[in-house]
Amino acid sequence: KRDHSLLDYDDLIADANALLARPGIAPWVLYKLDGGIDHILIDEAQDTSPDQWAIVRALADEFFVGKGQLDTPRTVFAVGDVKQSIYSFQGADPRWFRDMREVFAKRVPDSGGRWRPVELDVSFRSTPAVLSAIDAVFARPDACDGVALDGGDIHHRPLREGEAGLVELWPAVEPRPAEGPTPWKPPIERIRADSAQTRLARLIARRIARMVQTPEILESQGRPIRPGDVM
Repeated sequence: KRDHSLLDYDDLIADANALLARPGIAPWVLYKLDGGIDHILIDEAQDTSPDQWAIVRALADEFFVGKGQLDTPRTVFAVGDVKQSIYSFQGADPRWFRDMREVFAKRVPDSGGRWRPVELDVSFRSTPAVLSAIDAVFARPDACDGVALDGGDIHHRPLREGEAGLVELWPAVEPRPAEGPTPWKPPIERIRADSAQTRLARLIARRIARMVQTPEILESQGRPIRPGDVM
């Protein structure tokens, strides 16, 4: 990268952080940026890394001090769901999503603004059968550890109320112990090791075959299931 004078995504984040924290320079840079920023939007906030949050915080701090809070209405909009976090993606740490929410929850009202938290408990994708199964799984404290960071219950409300759905619970497909070679036998034969993934794939294939050949009815459409209905 140095040979070709190139910067990658992580470099841009690191350099921006360094600039916004550089003594003697950062205040002037933030002052100039503050004149052109009225709104900060953080999408997929649950996957925002600590370094990225540091940039957001440096920019947003100008909203709450001096003339920055008086000239024009300033807004910060962050949308995210900790349950959907891709842990470690680009250094993501869902706990920062919670911590930064608490920071803004205090600073916005203190500066005379309006703080509006919105819970994301309505699902637009899944049907009640799927969502009730998910809620049952996460009703166990050990299952929701690291997902429900606030310690509250996980509950979903389906927008697709009344639509069909079915959840099947299968036994876990576990690896079988591999058979070792016969003692003193020359190693000239290929030994096929067991693969739990392969056995599961075959079980799924047979299940789909039964669905299509029986045929089973796709309740949401009122017709037999076709191969194209399966993803």
